[in-house]
Amino acid sequence: MIQAERSLCQGRIRRIRFMRSQSEFVELLDRYRLSQAQRLCIGLAIDEDFSRIAGALLLAEGRGKFLRPQWIEQRTIPIPDITARACREFAGQSNPSAHELIQLKLDLTRQLAAAVHSLMALSGGAAKKMLAVCVQDPGIWPVDYDGKPSYEPFCEPNSLAEHCGISVIDGLPQRDLAAGGRGYPIAPLANWLLFADRDRRVAQHSRLYLNLRQNLELTFLPKSDGLDEELPKIQFHLSPGLQFEQLLVQTAHSGTVAASSSHLGAQGKVITELVRGWTDIVSSSGAGLGPLPSWQDPLLQSVRHLVRQPNHAPADIIRSANWFMAQQVKHFLSQLQSPPANLQLVPGGHLKNQGLLINEIDRAIGKHELLTFDHVGFQPQHGDGVTTAMLGLMHIDQMPADLPWLTGCEFPRVLGRLTPGRPHNWRQVIMEMADFHPPVMKLREAV
Repeated sequence: MIQAERSLCQGRIRRIRFMRSQSEFVELLDRYRLSQAQRLCIGLAIDEDFSRIAGALLLAEGRGKFLRPQWIEQRTIPIPDITARACREFAGQSNPSAHELIQLKLDLTRQLAAAVHSLMALSGGAAKKMLAVCVQDPGIWPVDYDGKPSYEPFCEPNSLAEHCGISVIDGLPQRDLAAGGRGYPIAPLANWLLFADRDRRVAQHSRLYLNLRQNLELTFLPKSDGLDEELPKIQFHLSPGLQFEQLLVQTAHSGTVAASSSHLGAQGKVITELVRGWTDIVSSSGAGLGPLPSWQDPLLQSVRHLVRQPNHAPADIIRSANWFMAQQVKHFLSQLQSPPANLQLVPGGHLKNQGLLINEIDRAIGKHELLTFDHVGFQPQHGDGVTTAMLGLMHIDQMPADLPWLTGCEFPRVLGRLTPGRPHNWRQVIMEMADFHPPVMKLREAV
């Protein structure tokens, strides 16, 4: 009797082991199937000053959480001065007219359509397989009577879809705002898919993506393929960037262009009282609404106040500004729960030409490896277009892109609105979305 019960138990154990191995095998098959999917998508990111369009043609492998960039082509398309100036003036108005907005949308959409055609020409015969174009633009951020922000894009998706024939994804911040978020930042998860160390064997390095634009966007990208189980613990911080530095240069050196600030500042010394004052302004302000931090206006006012203090040398002011920005990076890393020991830096935006700032960051946080084109696979200084293309594929794969602890939204949501292209492209997009079955999620993620 005892022997019979023992045999029965061993049989059950064997069946359980078989079921477990079968489940693991099915999971491996799903990973292999997902890794074989390759899709084309175009990303267009309009600069904050409406001066240019950062365009990217992205060939990505995998779907959803297994997305990986395979091949990228990048182009920078300048926007005509008359259109850029009109957009800047309109965005700064307190009571803009609807008629002017419609005309501006049409003018800017024509520039977007030209950028799409130039990128589609690079794909040759594969242009018919292009899924969508994703657009990210500064837009307008009006505030209602209750102080709640909203977002209105400059892109006219129906016109763009008709011009190009492919489906359009735009209005990315709108869904996050509807879910209770600030509408910003919406790119950290896409940047994690692009820049993080997700080595299929052993991931070794956490990375810091420094995207220098009008403000400096700092994104901490943890290592490993942590998305298989739950969202990675990405952290984000916004600190003063190009707008702050350029105004300083104009104030301190009578209109010297920002490109000369690196050489000028290298000859100066750090003014402690200036750095302390700027730090107090940033630390005492909140996150702000949308991409506009609360410290922006007080900080710029303090810069304008310097013109009445001729005792500070221009070189000292520039050097102090770069040291202040480097200290912001150091402070951000110190706030992480587990600061990484072997951190890698990924320069983005205009950081590549800011040698003084890179040196100051090295002094502030210690020597770290600065990744180049060979490590990442494309030029990070034009990475906004690639990030936008990745956000487009995430929409097609029904993958939420906003992170609640960064935007303040109640639950993660799929971002963007999808406008159909011509019938053959729309059928392709529908089939692509219908064929994809998202992987099983944990209950706390699915709620």
